Amino acid sequence: MRKPLLKIVILCGVLGLIWIYKSFDPSSDSTYFPPCPVYSLSGWKCPGCGSQRAAHALLNGELGSAWSFNPLFVLVLPYLVIAGLAEYGGIHLLGKKGSAFLNSRWVIWSFFIIIILYWILRNLWL
Repeated sequence: MRKPLLKIVILCGVLGLIWIYKSFDPSSDSTYFPPCPVYSLSGWKCPGCGSQRAAHALLNGELGSAWSFNPLFVLVLPYLVIAGLAEYGGIHLLGKKGSAFLNSRWVIWSFFIIIILYWILRNLWL
């Protein structure tokens, strides 16, 4: 009984977040969207900086703007959606082997390395 209820709660939370990010612009409405603490304290952009603005742009059909806010977010979002559907939706879009691959050590470590490199490069050259 708890598992279906958990799925409903997660689905409602995701739909609520989608509505918030579609309706409110993080660039102009700081009431709902706090500033990045890493950037506020250090002046360095963290790997997630711009993700809220990118989500708003994507939900409003502005792919170019989303890319300019945070290209890593735009590139990783399809993986997050597929992995979320596989994990919480019980949907195996790539078959059982595909779902296992999405959560393999190789994929997780690759993401970790990519995120660290992106963090360094975006502060040095981007």
